[in-house]
Amino acid sequence: MKKSKMQGRRPMPKMRNKLKVAVEARVLTVGDLISAAFDALGDAGQVMRVLGSQGLSDRVGRRLVFI
Repeated sequence: MKKSKMQGRRPMPKMRNKLKVAVEARVLTVGDLISAAFDALGDAGQVMRVLGSQGLSDRVGRRLVFI
């Protein structure tokens, strides 16, 4: 029996994703929201209006009430 000079077929190797990084959700505090609003708006009245808005409470899942 004659040996073949060609290599036999083999399946393609699986593509591997070497970079597997676990991403954790960052906890956002009320203080972070207030400081970001002051950085963006500057005026206390506008900050209270934005932080007490319905749109923000829908996004955050909590209603912020200022007394």
